[in-house]
Amino acid sequence: MQLPSYVVVVALLCSLLFVAGVTADIGDVNNLLYNTLKASDSTITAVTTATISSGGTVQWNSAFTTGVGNRALTTTMTTDRCFHMNTMGELFVVLAALQLQQDFAFATTLDDTLNTAYTPSNLTFTNPKNGYNISYKQLMQHTSSILDTSFATFATTSSSTVTSLSTFLSSYFVTVTSGVPALNSAVFSSSQPGLATSYSFARANTALLSFILENVIADKNVGFTSLADYITATFLAPMGMSSTFFLTNASYPGLTTIPSFTGTYPSMATSNNTVSAAYYSGCVIDQMSTVTTLHPAIFADYMGFTTGGDLVRMVKGLFFSTTFSTIVSLMRDIVSISTSVARFSGQSGQGLGLQYFNGDTVCASAKGTSVVSTCTVSNATTIYGYLSNRAYMENGFLCTNTGSTTYGLVCVVTSILHTSSSTRGPANVMAMAAVTYQDLVGNVTVTGVPAATPVPAQVQSDWFGVYCFLGVYLTLLGTYFGTLALQWLFQPAALAMAADSSGAASLGYAARNSPPRDTSMMAD
Repeated sequence: MQLPSYVVVVALLCSLLFVAGVTADIGDVNNLLYNTLKASDSTITAVTTATISSGGTVQWNSAFTTGVGNRALTTTMTTDRCFHMNTMGELFVVLAALQLQQDFAFATTLDDTLNTAYTPSNLTFTNPKNGYNISYKQLMQHTSSILDTSFATFATTSSSTVTSLSTFLSSYFVTVTSGVPALNSAVFSSSQPGLATSYSFARANTALLSFILENVIADKNVGFTSLADYITATFLAPMGMSSTFFLTNASYPGLTTIPSFTGTYPSMATSNNTVSAAYYSGCVIDQMSTVTTLHPAIFADYMGFTTGGDLVRMVKGLFFSTTFSTIVSLMRDIVSISTSVARFSGQSGQGLGLQYFNGDTVCASAKGTSVVSTCTVSNATTIYGYLSNRAYMENGFLCTNTGSTTYGLVCVVTSILHTSSSTRGPANVMAMAAVTYQDLVGNVTVTGVPAATPVPAQVQSDWFGVYCFLGVYLTLLGTYFGTLALQWLFQPAALAMAADSSGAASLGYAARNSPPRDTSMMAD
């Protein structure tokens, strides 16, 4: 018996719904989270997020990559829309330091005191308040006792007034008395360098390390004219990060020509279309204010730009590839830090460029959104990544091992754009990561959203596909057996005989071998 074609079509469709219903739908859950976050923070205007799991498989949550990426131009936020990377340039400086040490051994070990051949004014970097020396590793772990006391005062909005990195560091770290240079004690705490209690995130650490590496590159004949060129060729290009750049006079990935700008750095004024068009093509930040902040410490803050797509490429290149596995393993040199000195709430440790986080805090961020009521991430879970924030942008990535043979290591990369300037932490990025982890391991419990927030139409019960699948197949079984019963009751005897195992020939045999009919009564 052949089933009606429409029944087959319905069965196939519901089979697909079954698969969709029992498979974790990251996009749906994160879209729900996006709407929930917007309900509690109306300044959120755009988000990009992606999940990278075992083998480097990337799932862009396309329904969630939404919002306006450029308010003045009303352009849609996309994975290729660039924005400030905030302090994430630190990662590339640390990577460069580890690679240069491995290839050229500019120090015996990274625990060595900074080489005076590479420091501002060739000074020995000893904390002037307690006499303890400062090492390369302490700069990368932010336990050097160096502070950001006046770092922001060197920022400017005029391209013609930006000083060089060398001039900035000399002004920041060095005081001169009677012609004798010495370290400026005002930019040091009284803490002993290297201790967990001495942790204090400072962009000045990255600025100083950048300066040292510039000198290492020149001293060791590395083959590059600047740290920016070295980072571009060694990391950005191999990772495919062609839309990531730093505002310097060095070469830029992804650009065939370098615009001619006035002064040391290009102005970001919206009227300066030459620079804006060449570098940004509608970047998120170029319409947030008439100008952007410029700073001589280009890798430490302000001056780096990237995209959601490039952040994914970076995470894949670092943690889902063997290309940089040796130096990535060195980044896991962790110092535990207390919540009282942590840069972010929930940060429990600091590696070389990497941050480590408290699982309970990450879970609390997710539960605080009311999107999930359960969370398997705990303090026993190792969570690492890099989070950063500035007035209009919070972004970063978090990684953990799900313990699942299907997903293994999972990293969630998120960027969230706000329409107004204010100090904000990374709780939203933490929530995104925790909700995604929970969804992947199959234990997500969607508890709904505030009444004021519409639930996206595509969000449905995880059992919907199961119900549809069982219902259709039970219907098919009923139809099949019901049809057999009707055939048995109503088909003619000859046809019944035809159903015999002897096939169509039995019908002819019965007709030929039946006794002659009695026609005597027909004559009457």
